[in-house]
Amino acid sequence: MLKKFKPWEDLTFTDDYMFKLLIERKRICKGTLNAFLDWNIRSITYFATEKPLQAGYATKGVRLDETSMRTIKRRETERKSYMTYIMKMREERQDAFDEGKAKERDLMFRIYDMLSKHLPYQDIARATQTSVEDVRQIAERFGIAY
Repeated sequence: MLKKFKPWEDLTFTDDYMFKLLIERKRICKGTLNAFLDWNIRSITYFATEKPLQAGYATKGVRLDETSMRTIKRRETERKSYMTYIMKMREERQDAFDEGKAKERDLMFRIYDMLSKHLPYQDIARATQTSVEDVRQIAERFGIAY
């Protein structure tokens, strides 16, 4: 089952898409970094794309102002951009799912071919990098168990 996406109105600072929109605002980015790192950053310069950070056990929580998020959420262009993002993600997930199903089907037919030649289950499992139990189940499914 494919993961569901949050509605635009329910996005918060902790959602990747909203985080990216908000952190592009230098004031918010600076405030967030100052709060997390307990520093006094005076200016921000953007050089690269995001890098994943792991929060530590003793890190401070950050409360951003009702962080510009309201302003961003009122922008129809941002809403449309988010909807486009969701559609693209769904398409990519569906493509990956379809590709996985195609590979699974191809493997099953490859195993079927070997079973129809009465090769030992263990040899089929080794050749297809599956378990003997999987080969046995496919054989039973096609009614050609031996």
